[in-house]
Amino acid sequence: MRNTAGDRFDPPVMADWATLGIRLKFWRPGDWFGVAVFDYLNRTNNASVQLGGRVWPAYTLRVKKIDPKPVWDQVELPGTGTPPVKSFALVYEVGVELLYDPGQHDAKVLDAGRRKKVTVSGATRLVPLTDAAIGAIVADPMPLNGAGTD
Repeated sequence: MRNTAGDRFDPPVMADWATLGIRLKFWRPGDWFGVAVFDYLNRTNNASVQLGGRVWPAYTLRVKKIDPKPVWDQVELPGTGTPPVKSFALVYEVGVELLYDPGQHDAKVLDAGRRKKVTVSGATRLVPLTDAAIGAIVADPMPLNGAGTD
């Protein structure tokens, strides 16, 4: 978020949108947790992903939540004869929530504020933005044009 009018801080413009959510659950070996988690997050967020028989374009899926839980699973030890010897192994039950946004989750720089630059007699100053429809000072940040004006 930037503000070309020069205000030090303005909260971003807020908008609520309905979004498709996808929940997955899968299991990974105990050594998967660590760097592989972040590789998974980056691949899902920044590259096209095949999921549920569909290819989702890059930047349209965003991992909202990842919830790995360590669990013990019974596995067969190789080379232990018939019947095989079983042992416990640490695995992760991984729950993932994804959000779909066809407008893309790619980061965008917004230029917005509650004040704008006005130059009078060569002096630039900041004045509150007003809503032309009602003639009142705006409560929420409004888009600026990149030069600090509306």
